[in-house]
Formats: sequence, C-alpha cells, structure tokens
Amino acid sequence: MAKIDKLIIEGFKSFANKTVIPFYDGFNAIIGPNGSGKSNIVDALVFVLGKGSRSMRAQRMEHIIFNGGQGKKPAEYALVELYINNKDRTINIDEDIIILSRKVNRKGISYYKVNGRTETRDKIHEILSKVGIDTDGMSIIQQGDITRIIEMKPKERREVIDNAAGIKEYNEKEEKAKKELEEAEKNISEAKIILEQKKELLDKIKKEREAALKYKELEERAGFLKAQLALSRLKSVEIEKTNLTTNLEIKEKEYESLKSKIIEYDNILEKKEDELNKLEEEIIEKSTNKELRQEIENLSKRIMERQGKINVNKRELHNIDEMMQKLITINQANQPLSTKHLEGVINHEGTISEVISVDEKFRLAIEVAASSHLNDVIVNTEKDAIIAINYLKDRRLGRTRFLPLDRIKPHSKSGKAEMASKMPGVIGFASDLIQYPAKYKNAIDYVFRDTLIAEDANSAKRIRGIRVVTLSGDLFEASGAIVGGNFRSKNKLSTINTSELKELERRKQRIYEEIQKLEEEIIELN
Repeated sequence: MAKIDKLIIEGFKSFANKTVIPFYDGFNAIIGPNGSGKSNIVDALVFVLGKGSRSMRAQRMEHIIFNGGQGKKPAEYALVELYINNKDRTINIDEDIIILSRKVNRKGISYYKVNGRTETRDKIHEILSKVGIDTDGMSIIQQGDITRIIEMKPKERREVIDNAAGIKEYNEKEEKAKKELEEAEKNISEAKIILEQKKELLDKIKKEREAALKYKELEERAGFLKAQLALSRLKSVEIEKTNLTTNLEIKEKEYESLKSKIIEYDNILEKKEDELNKLEEEIIEKSTNKELRQEIENLSKRIMERQGKINVNKRELHNIDEMMQKLITINQANQPLSTKHLEGVINHEGTISEVISVDEKFRLAIEVAASSHLNDVIVNTEKDAIIAINYLKDRRLGRTRFLPLDRIKPHSKSGKAEMASKMPGVIGFASDLIQYPAKYKNAIDYVFRDTLIAEDANSAKRIRGIRVVTLSGDLFEASGAIVGGNFRSKNKLSTINTSELKELERRKQRIYEEIQKLEEEIIELN
C-alpha cells in the first residue's frame, strides 16, 4: 500500500528554513524537548492535508507563517510538501511519487498542487481518500483529542467510532442515495405529467387530422357540385338569352309602329309648351312686386335660421371642449408620478399601461401578468433613460423602471411554452391578447415573456414550468408558487376611453364643417 516517504517544511511556524523530515518503514517517532517544534510538524501535516487555521492552533491562516526571530527575517510564505510512495499505483496517477503541496502567503490565500499542477482542495481530499486518510476523521489525533474523547458522552463517542470505522461515510452515501432517489421519483412524476400533456396534444392533433381529411373530402364534393350548378346555370342563361332575343324582335316591331305616333305627340306637346310660356310671362308681369317682397322675407327668415344654427353649434363646441379637457385631466391624474415629472425633460413614449389596450374580458389577467411593469416608462434610447434617472435622483422624485427601445433585446417564446399554449383551457400568450404599436414589440415581450392566460385554475394547474394567469387573476408561477385571493390593483390599466376623445374630435370637425357651410349660405342669401 502507499506510504509517506518524507515531509518538507519551509517558512511554517518555527521552521524558517527548508527542513526535510524523512519517514521510514515501520514505526516513526519524533522526540525533543518542549518548544523544539514537535507539534509544529504535526501541524504542518494537518496543513498540507487541507485543514483550517484553528486545527493548527492559529487564529488566522497568515499566523502560521514564520514571523522572524533569533536574527532571522519573517518569511513571505509558508510551504509544506508531502511525498507519497505510489509504486503500487494505489492512487490512480501513473507516477511512482505523488507530491502534495500547499502554500499560503501573507494575504492568507492558499494554493494546492499535485506534482506541480495546481488543483482544488477537493482533489487533494480525493487523493488522500485513496490511501485511507480522512482529513475530517481520526487519521490524525492531535493534542487534547484523547482527553476530549474520554470526556465525551456515549452518543458523541459512538459518532467518533463510526467515523473512525468508516461507517459515517456509508451513512452519508446512504443519505445521498436517498436524496438522489427522491429527485429521480420527482423527475419521473414530472415526466408522467409531460407525457400526459403530449398524449392530450396527440389526441387533439388526430382529431384535427380527421377534420382536415373530412374538410378535404367535402371541398372536393363542393367543387363537383359547383361545376354541376354552373353547367345548369349556363343552360338556363342560354334559354333565357333565346327568350330575350325573341322578345327583343317583338319589341322592335312594336317600336316601329309607335314611332310615328311619338312624332305626332311631340308636335302637339311643343305647341302646348309655347302656350304655357306665354301664360307664365303674363303671370310674372302681373305679380312681380308681390313676389319680390315675399322672396325678401323668405331670404331674411332663412338667414336668421342659419345664424341661429351657428350659435347653437358654437355653444356645442364650447361644451365639447370642456368635456375633452375633463377627460384629459382625468387621464393625466392617472399617470405615474415620475412620468408627470419627466414632461419636458425627455421625449418618452409613455408607460406600458398607456401604450397598450386590452379587451375588458382580459383586463384583470393582463394587470396581474404585467404587475409592477405597468408603470415602466418606454424611451427611445439608453441615453434618454440615463438622463431621466439622473433627473429623478437629483430631485429625489422616486424611482422608475425605463425600457430603452435601442437596448431591449427581442424575446422568443420557448418550445415548451408553445406546446403548453395549445393545451385545453389555455386562451393564449398574454402578449398576443393586447393591442399596441409594432415599434413597442420588444418592450412588450420583455414585460410578458412566456406568460400564458388560462380560463380557470383547473386549466392552469396542469401546466408545469410555465408562468400562467387565470381570467380571475390567480397566478401560477413557473417555480410552482401560486398567488391568489382578492386582487386589488395598485397599477390599474387606464380606464379612460380614448375612443370617446376621438369621437368628440370627430364631432368637433363635423360642427366646424357645418358652421362653415352655414356661413357660406348666409353670404349667398345676403
């Protein structure tokens, strides 16, 4: 079996200079007077095996470095090298001698090496375990350990015995195996759920395939029937065309017979019109003065009527302006405080709640899905965001999250989320249920990401690993947490009806056009 050949100590505690301590076959003993450094040799062995400073009777790691004395300067570091004979290849390294070394500098930083290659402390422990050395066990018994074991309670002493006998290692392995088994069972359970989801999806796809095949068959049948119908209509049109041709010939003959009568009646009508014109000239000549007065009165009345309509329209315009101002005031009152303060500082696009619109059916679910992001301010550039943040900071006006459009990266939905979106009871992705200008897409995807909207909790609970919100506001996080209860929104979507403002604008335009038309009529009547 592998054994220790020698120990080299340099700058460690009382060993200022490089000291080589050989170990021979059989039993080795280190003797000397008190204070000669016997315990320091054991401490050096403990040091290279990876123990902490307290195991070496020191407060901090840098305290184990030789600190000077007897005319010698303090050392810059402490170095201990342990030579292990590996000729029988007990350690799985293809070298006869394994050199384990540990070095610590004045900053308290340790370095481990194996045959000159830097390694981790865990690698050192792995090598030592191959030769039966447990750095946390009873491989090394230091000063006071025997007394401590004698004074232990039976239960504590049993733990020491188990550790020395290697039982503790097997207990730890057993505990680790149990945890791995629980994790495996959990993974199997999740796999079953995913398998069930995929089976439901497969059944749905089969139904869709059957429906598609049926549709194709009906489409081909419909094409055949349309062709037959077109042929039937063509025959009917041809018959109708023949009938119309016959009727046209009959009508042309009738027209020729009536043409001479029409010429006769035209001559009579022309004579009657001449007589009527003469009578009208006589009537106009006799009633000119009376008709002029009547016409003037009618024109004056029409002018007054139009002027009255203009006054009514102007009052209505005043009322519309007051209504629009109230709506604008309400809309401004609903804006976040920081957004109001930013007016005139930077050009911003508005908050998330201001740039999106949503059907009332999905409003509560979208509010829960967006949460505090509803008041995020969309800006065009990263520079705008930094200017606004410094402005708020200098005036202590609070904090706001900014979404610069030139910095926000596009977000693509995961395949897992796409599959979950097709499950029964799932309405779709939250970002697909709102309306917004296309230029804000990256900001909207950043806020909602893979969040799905489901009809109810029964539909949402079947989905694992994806964030889901129900129409009633229950939130199923991807981590497994569920948030629900009575929802009171602090960041509620704006309830101002922008369509009402647009309708008022249209009404104003119509009234302006009507007033202009009435004024033109008044000018003409005057």
